[in-house]
Amino acid sequence: MVIKVFISGSSGNKDVKGNQQRALLILDSFRIKYDSIDISAPENKDQRNAMLQKAKKREEQRVPFCPQFFHDDDAYIGDFEDFQTATELERLEVFLGLKSEAEVIDTEKQDGEKEKSEDEENEEERSSREASASKDDEDDEEEEKKKKRKESDDDDEDDD
Repeated sequence: MVIKVFISGSSGNKDVKGNQQRALLILDSFRIKYDSIDISAPENKDQRNAMLQKAKKREEQRVPFCPQFFHDDDAYIGDFEDFQTATELERLEVFLGLKSEAEVIDTEKQDGEKEKSEDEENEEERSSREASASKDDEDDEEEEKKKKRKESDDDDEDDD
């Protein structure tokens, strides 16, 4: 499935430009396929009008702000705020309709089990290192005691 991302290449609004850039970077980083449609291009007038009819307009907006997200079948997904929320909640693929919630939860469980296994391995390694260090310390102490005894014995011989 390819996601349609409606952007405005001629927007003078810095927030809109930043949001568009951020959205596209996130999609790229997740390797999500998308078509970017510039609503300011004259050849996209029909798609622009269709987007404006279906897209969500927030209270403070006269028209829906870009970026807007649609499925390739023109079903509306959401606006940048929705996208941002899904990203923060680590549910972007669910928001975009690429994965079900169950698939994401299953992946999280598998990742959690891997992390737990790695944590257990790291704990075993740390314990082993600590035991080894403790043994080294004991050996060092024993060696030190031997040296002191030898020095003491040498001092006793010198006194004789």
